[in-house]
Amino acid sequence: LLWERTKGTSSSVAGYVALLPPEIEATAPFTWDEEDIETAFGYYPAFQNSVLAQKQKWGMLASDLPPNAGFEAKDLLWAMYTVASRAFEGDFGMPLWQAFVPGLPLVRELMGGARSIVLLPLIDSANHNSNRSTELDFNPISRKLSLLATENRETGDEVLISYGKHSNDVLLQRFAFVEENNPHDSFTISGKQVSAFVGGTKTEIGPTTLLRNGKCLQGKGLQGVSTIEAA
Repeated sequence: LLWERTKGTSSSVAGYVALLPPEIEATAPFTWDEEDIETAFGYYPAFQNSVLAQKQKWGMLASDLPPNAGFEAKDLLWAMYTVASRAFEGDFGMPLWQAFVPGLPLVRELMGGARSIVLLPLIDSANHNSNRSTELDFNPISRKLSLLATENRETGDEVLISYGKHSNDVLLQRFAFVEENNPHDSFTISGKQVSAFVGGTKTEIGPTTLLRNGKCLQGKGLQGVSTIEAA
């Protein structure tokens, strides 16, 4: 992506590159000063640490650029963020000839498919909604991806897609926004010991992720919880 942007109008995808935001979103937490990250997320150590880890890792990659790279650190960070916030991940099938190689389709299936990262012009400009009524369809023969409507549309209706079943932690860190009433939202409770008070009874649950519906990822429900303490 960065190489294509440096080529300017001579790039075969210059039109697509021109559609991309020229700067990283100011709401992307990893771009903030550490003091601002502490102020905003100090109450939520799990998310704060995740943002700081991203800031450190991406900063190290950018600082390792050689002087003759042909672009600056801020350009590399732009490309990394653009791909992280716009790319689609999935098993987009195999070339048609591979389908006729004995045993290869089975091997791919047993291995969970071959995951690919792709940028999809125009489709990646659609906004996110967890309750969207669209589907992304891949045709392995034509090797084309299509965005399909699953209900009738009127002229002028906004076409929404889902960026995945992500919590607001992921949405904020990766896409620089949060979703109101996100059905996949969660809260990571860290600490060596976590106690929940349910109906006056203290229950030790250990570090966990509390889902929006009151369930824990480890399977223990916290319906009726009144207090959570993390030590």
